Amino acid sequence: MDRRECAVVVGATGAMGQRIARRLAVTGLQVVAVARSADALAALCDPSARIEACVADIAVDAATAALIASLAASRKPAPSVTASARMRCCRP
Repeated sequence: MDRRECAVVVGATGAMGQRIARRLAVTGLQVVAVARSADALAALCDPSARIEACVADIAVDAATAALIASLAASRKPAPSVTASARMRCCRP
């Protein structure tokens, strides 16, 4: 990871997430694309397009903590996080 400012797109392999990730990359931001599917991320991510993959399930606390730790370790500022992941609504 280089150290320029980045945007984190959660749910990046869905139709909306892909469009958001690509649009942010075009503006010059480094994009960290987060999704559960490594294969789908591989199809989206391209270092020359400023999109890098992070396989994680943000519904799992440990995965979210690892993502945050990775960004902190790279000292990469992430002023924006876009969540386009489909969320399930649970009823009591």
